[in-house]
Amino acid sequence: RSVLGELGAYFYAVNTLGALAGTLLAGFALLPYLGMTRSTGCAAAINLGIGSICVALGWNAILPRTAPHAARPELDPLPGLDPVARRRIAAAALIAFGVSGFGSFALEVAWTRILLISFSATVYSFAATLACFLFGIFLGSRMISRVVDQHENPVGLFAMLELGIGASVVLGLLLYAIPGVFGRLLAGVAARMPGFEEHALVVTTLLASFPLLVVPATLLGATFPVALRIYTTNIAHVGSRTGNIYASNTVGAVLGSLCAGLVMIPTLGANASIAGIAVLFLAVGTALARVRVTHGERALAAPKIALAGVVTLACGAATLLLPYRPTLNFNQSTLADAELLYHAEGVQNTIDVVRSPSGATSLVIGGNVEADNGYRQRRHFVLKGHLPLMLMESPKSVLVVGLGMGITLQTTTRHPGLERIDVIELSPDILAAQAHLADLNGNVVANPLVHVRIDDGRLFMKMSTARFDMITADPIHPKISRVGYLYTREYYESIRARLADGGVVCQWMPIYQIAPLRLRSAIKTFLDVFPNATLWYVEGHALLVAKQGSSAIDYGLLARKFEDPRIREDLASIDIRSPEELLSHLL
Repeated sequence: RSVLGELGAYFYAVNTLGALAGTLLAGFALLPYLGMTRSTGCAAAINLGIGSICVALGWNAILPRTAPHAARPELDPLPGLDPVARRRIAAAALIAFGVSGFGSFALEVAWTRILLISFSATVYSFAATLACFLFGIFLGSRMISRVVDQHENPVGLFAMLELGIGASVVLGLLLYAIPGVFGRLLAGVAARMPGFEEHALVVTTLLASFPLLVVPATLLGATFPVALRIYTTNIAHVGSRTGNIYASNTVGAVLGSLCAGLVMIPTLGANASIAGIAVLFLAVGTALARVRVTHGERALAAPKIALAGVVTLACGAATLLLPYRPTLNFNQSTLADAELLYHAEGVQNTIDVVRSPSGATSLVIGGNVEADNGYRQRRHFVLKGHLPLMLMESPKSVLVVGLGMGITLQTTTRHPGLERIDVIELSPDILAAQAHLADLNGNVVANPLVHVRIDDGRLFMKMSTARFDMITADPIHPKISRVGYLYTREYYESIRARLADGGVVCQWMPIYQIAPLRLRSAIKTFLDVFPNATLWYVEGHALLVAKQGSSAIDYGLLARKFEDPRIREDLASIDIRSPEELLSHLL
């Protein structure tokens, strides 16, 4: 009997199990304890070791040689078909598996966007959700290996899998739409893990992601052996056929990830994208079900197709009809009483501007409240705008990295003597949100001093030749994946290269949700580049301020600056009414 499907499933499962182990090992062990460079080195060393062992065991296998061609047995996945029909069905399997690859990675991108809003886009959250997806693929390929070669109608099996993926995807989306589910789950896990709140977050991420991802991922994992069995008709071509079908799926996966991240989510939103992907799987399953495998018979009965179609379309429509609700990390808060002023799902992140019944306005990025106009946040926004400039006699040019709500920028524009303020903002959606924040920041982006550039701050520092009297940076919390690059020595060195002689740099540093060891590491990194830095504290927030040259603070200059009515008014709004009160924040 043929064992092609079983062997294909076995190797696919082993490869996916390795990917699962690598994901967990990298996210929870290698990166925290070895760092980025050494972790990458470990991965490279493992691959070099595998290659060396293979060369040692099979040196002759890599040398070209000519061997006599022996007769190879035919594989007959669909007995009774003529060669033309068999080739037609094999081509259909190849195309369907490519489209399935498109849908699988588009689905992974969209689900990751949705889930990380609930649990914050940390390295640990990403590793946990990816692990759930990979486990499902491993499980599906192992389960199907027992039946794939014995199944009398592999085309019908392939169709059933695709229809099942579509239905399970929208059922999971409907489950996610139930408010408060994840919040209650987190509270229950945390209550059973006192003193280990950070571990409770990871466990909750796994528990919440698993039911949403494991069923469609399991069905996806089962499709490869089935497609391989349908597509491979001659054992003499098993290598090339396996390569072709894997390549088709991979090309689809590349296109799916790009399309989901750059087109579908920014245009349709994550929920509608997932619903659309579910319909795509439904269409592939329906097309496969209509492939004639024998004269007068089709792979699947119409009632099965209708049931999958009704479930997919009904659940997809139900989720799309539900009103959008902003979500905060960790507790799945619904902000039910808040007014949604602005919502955008961009390439980088999901952006919300909400206003509570009390009148407080918040900027929510990826489920994190990154800024609000409350007193506690305003204190460090206003201080960040004026403090570094008050250490300079007559600053002219300023670079602001990160637009946010524009409160710091508005404060900066009120400092006397400035001639130009450049702002680097990564997300165009943040700039678009300013139209809904104009009442809070005085429509600062329309100020003739301000010039906003949509760009990556780190790359701008490397590529630009301009120099600035003051550079202020307020990146997102370093716990967020990828943001850590804005807290590195290399980034600070690029800032130093952009400072004019006697220039000042001001870097925001969080004192909340960060372990003492990590905080010391972050501050030490800044001090390595700016050894004469000072640290100013404002209730949960720190500002690292460094001046090129002397680190001395000129009290007379501070006092003179304080006499300006605009500076005095801004600082009084955060209860700093004298130079002495300002200096009281210096640690």
